[in-house]
Amino acid sequence: LNHTLVPSVFDALFERYAPTLVFSTDMKDTLDSQFLLEAKRRGIRTVGMVRSWDYLTGKGVVRVVPDVTVAHNDIIKAEALRYMDVPAPSITVIGIAHFDPYINEPRSSREALCVKVGLDPKRPFIFLAPWGDKFSDTDVDILRMLCDAMENGRLPNDLQVLVRVPPSDTLRAAETPPCANIVFDFPGMRFGDRHVKSNEMTYEDLLHLADSLHWSEVVVSSASTIAIDAAALGKPIVLTAFDGRRQKPYYESVRHYFDFNHMRNLTATGGVVVAGSEDAFIEALRAYLKNSFLHVREREGIVREQCYVQDGKASERLANVLLVEAAKS
Repeated sequence: LNHTLVPSVFDALFERYAPTLVFSTDMKDTLDSQFLLEAKRRGIRTVGMVRSWDYLTGKGVVRVVPDVTVAHNDIIKAEALRYMDVPAPSITVIGIAHFDPYINEPRSSREALCVKVGLDPKRPFIFLAPWGDKFSDTDVDILRMLCDAMENGRLPNDLQVLVRVPPSDTLRAAETPPCANIVFDFPGMRFGDRHVKSNEMTYEDLLHLADSLHWSEVVVSSASTIAIDAAALGKPIVLTAFDGRRQKPYYESVRHYFDFNHMRNLTATGGVVVAGSEDAFIEALRAYLKNSFLHVREREGIVREQCYVQDGKASERLANVLLVEAAKS
């Protein structure tokens, strides 16, 4: 198309700010793709970041290839080489920038966290990242299993469960908690009555997540990046790879999520327990509550593979990439 005949929705922005470099933090996003394309039409250098571990293998095609691609780790770099068909010199690995506060910021006290979310500071708790209503209806069953296990003695009866409701999803299980030992945490900033996905995670929310994981005994998660957060903070991880107390066909079951490339990379490390049944789930929790050092070396392997370098300087490496590319313009 002749750009002079088809104006871009971004014309006013480019003309007002006259950028020498355009950086996309999510280069597969629709608007980001259009923004990168407009920059290329104008001869402006572009840098694009692969937003998450599942984007190149599970989220469709990259529509605009930037001049420089920023990746979290060598796994994503290899995927970019294979699926984006870009030259290796154009890819820079920096680590996970939003993990920098896990290193650079102090954790709040356990008592302060517990008071903030409504936990008893004198009792242990596990952190649970549920599936959320978007992906499954099994969360109610999972919570009931935990309550039953605490009542029948398979788990300590003073154990608490901190359920972090997915920031961009709903959780019907929070409407009728199956027992008093469960506390729900609703992170993120909502914008009035707009759709649940129209929200933002603040820097304080990120620190709160780190505090919540840090002070937990065990982290229970769906097929989520929370498992990487937990590994980065040295926590045992149990993944709920079953459909509560029901059996579902494969493609309706949460089981199929564990066959995605990014999840296979995670589970292959041996640093997580993939619980495929109620008994396996409860037994994994019992084992980790008894000995949190089980699989510690394997969890360190997760950090090496997924975080690249966990030194609190990923943001600095990103800033250096942007400065170098801006200087080329």
